[in-house]
Amino acid sequence: MYSAISLFIAKRNIRWLSLLLADVALIWGAFALYSYNTWYQNFIGNEARLALGAIAAFYTIVSIINTISRRDDETATSPGQIFFSSLAQLADSISNTGQFTIPRFVSQQRKTQFLFLVVKLFFIPIMVQFTVGNSIDMAREIERVVKTGMDRTFFMWFNNIAFPLALTGFFLLDTALFTFGYLFESRRLGNKIRSVEPTWSGWLVALICYPPFNQVLSEVAPQYTNMYAWFDGSTGATFVLRLAVVSLIGIYAWASVSLGTRCSNLTNRGIVTGGAYRFVRHPAYIAKVTAWWLTLIPILPGNPWAISGMAVWTVVYYLRAITEERHLLADPEYADYCEKVKWRFIPGVI
Repeated sequence: MYSAISLFIAKRNIRWLSLLLADVALIWGAFALYSYNTWYQNFIGNEARLALGAIAAFYTIVSIINTISRRDDETATSPGQIFFSSLAQLADSISNTGQFTIPRFVSQQRKTQFLFLVVKLFFIPIMVQFTVGNSIDMAREIERVVKTGMDRTFFMWFNNIAFPLALTGFFLLDTALFTFGYLFESRRLGNKIRSVEPTWSGWLVALICYPPFNQVLSEVAPQYTNMYAWFDGSTGATFVLRLAVVSLIGIYAWASVSLGTRCSNLTNRGIVTGGAYRFVRHPAYIAKVTAWWLTLIPILPGNPWAISGMAVWTVVYYLRAITEERHLLADPEYADYCEKVKWRFIPGVI
């Protein structure tokens, strides 16, 4: 009897220890990739790398707590165990079929968990770098304003002080919200994953908008956009342009605020119907792309080819909207939302 109990305890301890080790391997394996891979070394700055290290340490502590608290649950799993077992299934599927195909998961829930882990592993380092970079830019802008003082005319003040501060602030707010959304998921936050984009086309048009894939597309369809675009010799025209651009980026950031803790790509974490989403179904995309088009105006006389590149990127964002809706329409709440908000981009137009 004693030996049977000892064996049971040993097996239970081995199980929860294996779950914990899988989590640790996933967390620190990802951190090692971000630290030593050549592309990530060039993309991620030292400050962002330190932040990623702190995040890895935090995740490790949370994993230890969660694993110990559930060690009596024989059905418990861990993100690491889900990730590595899914990779093993994928490798087995490739070796048997010779094709890169997603294997059959034991449940739809397990597939969703695995795909969301892939989403997190891809987007967390990118968003952390964006957030840290925007924080540094904001600090520099504030320091510049303090050193240079206020411009005498309103147009100069707006163009040189208010505009860069507002633009940087909007981008910082957007990236910080998305970073939080990728890092934290819980029922209390109301952002538990319902589903993840199931199609290759949906993943393609989303990922191609982010490094390193957007760099590849930019070789074919160069982006001549510049948020700090100006008209030579015309402070007033530059003011009008920058006022329009910062207003659109403000709407872009408002869309992220409307999503709140549900900010993330390729996922359904609950349908948002308020804020910027009361008016159109894709406020962020239309605002961002329109701002890009406006920044081309000053350079078009000397570079008409900029239109063709921007046209390609406009199609990409249109396809993002279409594939996202195709995914979300599996949720009855989104179908109801589409009935109430009929316009994708511009009320009364399209």
